[in-house]
Amino acid sequence: MRKIYEEDHTLLEKNFRAYLKGFSENVQDILDSFDYRAVIGKMVKNARLAPILNQYSTLDLGPDKLSSLEMGYIYEELLRRFSEAHAEAAGDHFTPREVIRLMVELLEIPIPTRHTSIYDPACGTGGMLYVAKEHLLDKATTDEERDRVNRFLTLHGTELMAETYAIARSEALIRGEAQATINWGNPLIPHDPQGKEPGVLGDQDGRHS
Repeated sequence: MRKIYEEDHTLLEKNFRAYLKGFSENVQDILDSFDYRAVIGKMVKNARLAPILNQYSTLDLGPDKLSSLEMGYIYEELLRRFSEAHAEAAGDHFTPREVIRLMVELLEIPIPTRHTSIYDPACGTGGMLYVAKEHLLDKATTDEERDRVNRFLTLHGTELMAETYAIARSEALIRGEAQATINWGNPLIPHDPQGKEPGVLGDQDGRHS
């Protein structure tokens, strides 16, 4: 980003768009769901692209400075502030983590001994899923139990709102949740418009219902 900013500013938008094209297919899906390329046009029109690139190109946000979990918390805090700044009900986008943690504790999910799926049919930003896994990792008392959580637990979510779906997917990437599957669609309709079956709730034997 620093290189893009330091080059000819008349080419700034073109170079930044080319930079975004270099990301993987799953990141492209997230960018499209955010309609981010249209946002870039608005940033250019309002002379905001250059100063924002300059600001973030100097921030050290590498994995040696911030863990995936810390990045997830930063992301959630920005999301909360965005909701408040736009006078929206924060609950439309963000449920406080202490509320989710209480809900997860009431579910009394055991440390898995074989494959276990957790499914949220209206997952929003994915908070219930990620906090459920955090809770199990905190509940684990040995390295062997923590390893079982990481190996046996898979997270599945479905979300209808495009931007919220994108937030859930991007947070999975930030957290390094390789076993999280977030689908876009209506869980009340069997067919997913993307041609994918929505995630389903499975018991500990891996059977699905």
